[in-house]
Amino acid sequence: MTQTADNTVDDRAWYAAQLAAGTARFFEPRRHDCPWCGSTRLTVEVRSKELYQRKPGVFTLSKCRTCNFVFQNPRLTGEGLNFYYRDFYDGRGAAQADEMSSYGAPANHARAQLVQRHAGPDGPRSWLDVGTGWGYFAKHAAEILPNTVFDGLDQGSGVDRALERGWLAHAYRENAFPELADELRGRYDVISMHHYLEHTLDPRAELAAAARALEPGGLLEIEMPDAECVLRHVFRSWWVPYFQPQHLNFPPVGNLLQALVEHGFRPLEVQQAEAHQPVEVLMALVFAMTKIGPDPDHPWRTTEASDFSRKVNQVAWTKVFPKLINPALKVDILVNKALISRLSHGNAYRIVAVREGGK
Repeated sequence: MTQTADNTVDDRAWYAAQLAAGTARFFEPRRHDCPWCGSTRLTVEVRSKELYQRKPGVFTLSKCRTCNFVFQNPRLTGEGLNFYYRDFYDGRGAAQADEMSSYGAPANHARAQLVQRHAGPDGPRSWLDVGTGWGYFAKHAAEILPNTVFDGLDQGSGVDRALERGWLAHAYRENAFPELADELRGRYDVISMHHYLEHTLDPRAELAAAARALEPGGLLEIEMPDAECVLRHVFRSWWVPYFQPQHLNFPPVGNLLQALVEHGFRPLEVQQAEAHQPVEVLMALVFAMTKIGPDPDHPWRTTEASDFSRKVNQVAWTKVFPKLINPALKVDILVNKALISRLSHGNAYRIVAVREGGK
């Protein structure tokens, strides 16, 4: 998949300087205890490379055998996160991130409908989507909840674009949600965190922030990967919910439900198999294409691309990939119908909880 943005000398110089210093500094020391429960009974869940942009590095996910929490170990430092996020949602990767986000209407409708069932006949008046990306959730949710005003919070440029497109009434950018929580107190009937907590350094701090921002009776919706899904055994490091190195935390649904209660929330409804999004085979195909035909113009390449590699990239993405998209989608749908719908865990879970008083 060739990026559409121009390659600049500054891009190449920045990446060359970063890689010249090595990648070891991008990682914190390895932990020997679980950051969720403190147990030292850890095992390696999976090791993975960066499979989408093919930036260098190997990443390890550890699993706690006491509470089943899965986490990146060693975890990326702030400098490391900056390196791997750069040009993914912004810069060279902006157009692709925007396009991929646009395909999420079915999941976004389901998220809105779940909250609608618990928000009363008139629906929520105001909704803050934390980690809103390019704002497609607000766009699609408005089709279900036309009387709801949607705001969004994100650190990327997509939130500004969503504001320009009219999908958001207000955009918060370059602010961490916990830093804004007290200021936001009482402004929103609903706060959502769709595939956001797995990117954060401290999920419990995010729940505490939501508790501060919501008045009693306010709703919190969370959706995140379910690392108890059986498909993780099939795809291993290519299982897209692992998505290294961006996804740092994978609390099992039971862990998160307990944490919600500890922070003053009462869970109202949990969706597991219903929250599954059938994309495993399609994304494995994408990862295969990025391996066979990586972008020859990525500025983090350490060598100049040959004419042959450019030709392979062109054929892979213009000739091979388009022919395989529909078969991959059909297999994903078949797996969902034949397997996931009969199990208790899909590749994600979705929770709606109400903020209770007294805490």
